[in-house]
Amino acid sequence: MVSVPMVHNRMLAQCPELLECLFENYERSRLGEEFGDEVRWYSIPILTELNGKLTSHYSRTFIESAQLHAGVS
Repeated sequence: MVSVPMVHNRMLAQCPELLECLFENYERSRLGEEFGDEVRWYSIPILTELNGKLTSHYSRTFIESAQLHAGVS
């Protein structure tokens, strides 16, 4: 287990150019949780700031599964 704010701060100090990538959108699969004709994947950043606080949303399984869908880059 790691602290996301600690990783963020370390990356900011040592390799900010890599940290920027985590604030970009990544495609994430719904893995069967879609409703009706809803798209089977969506885009969301791994890191974002909300109300002055760092939030994270990461699941390697969901990101890798999204790559199996047509239209995902």
